[in-house]
Amino acid sequence: MDWSRLQVMDQKIAAAYDQAAAHLQELRDAYEQAGESARFQQQLSAFRERYSHRPAMIRRLIEL
Repeated sequence: MDWSRLQVMDQKIAAAYDQAAAHLQELRDAYEQAGESARFQQQLSAFRERYSHRPAMIRRLIEL
């Protein structure tokens, strides 16, 4: 499961945040299908911590 596609976050623009949020939803679904929801949540927590200074991105993650 490819977290490297989230490098789009380095662009710091709304469209990149939308792409990252969409990819995270795809990752969430893939992890759920693989029975690895807990692992996804761990990696998502690390992602949220890394980008905690970007409130626009964090708002997009509320439902994940």
